[in-house]
Amino acid sequence: MTSSPIKELTLYSYFYSSAAWRVRSVLALKKIPFKYQCVHLLDGQQHSEDYLKTNPMHQVPSLKVDLEDGSTHTITQSLTIIRFLEENYPEPAIYPKDMILRCKSMAIADTISGGIQPLQNLETLLHYTDPLGLPALDQPARTKVAQFWIDRKLVNLEKLVSSTAGKYCVGDEVSIADVSLVPQMFNARRFGLDTSKYPLLKQIDERLQELEIFKVSHPLSCPDAPKEAGAK
Repeated sequence: MTSSPIKELTLYSYFYSSAAWRVRSVLALKKIPFKYQCVHLLDGQQHSEDYLKTNPMHQVPSLKVDLEDGSTHTITQSLTIIRFLEENYPEPAIYPKDMILRCKSMAIADTISGGIQPLQNLETLLHYTDPLGLPALDQPARTKVAQFWIDRKLVNLEKLVSSTAGKYCVGDEVSIADVSLVPQMFNARRFGLDTSKYPLLKQIDERLQELEIFKVSHPLSCPDAPKEAGAK
């Protein structure tokens, strides 16, 4: 818990950011009110002088926390933000009560956030060839690189989730694993992958998409989503 009651939360987000979507879905699950502040990644707003004061890593999401004592704090990294929300708004829980299942759900989330998402990130794809001193990849090449890594990692994730799956990734309750899976499967489709190659993940994802928390936190439900953005 914070040392002083929370007065207001502001989420710095971009509608297509899978990391920000994780946080948005937890905010929706726990019905936590917050302000939405767009950081347009394609326009480079994450590199602006003002935003770097909020997040020196040039990334979203960031969560600004205003406390009743007048102090303001910023928390970065999606899984850390989610942990903060869990500590301060414990119900409904996003982590299983059982320690083993909690660790397994966190392992799935860590696998996605640390082992898949960075390989498809805009910054990674734009600067993929920089260390080799080669020309930047064009859009078709960036798509192929993303497809290669997402496919390879989802094949492995399918095996990992098979040991814990029930209705959702870990048993029958929504957990940190699920709020990580939904954005990743969305990105797989956005990059043109056939998700039927991962039948268990596809089945779980389809169940999760029916839940209200993923509908209200969906990229196309965000205030900064352009009308022409048609990915589903």
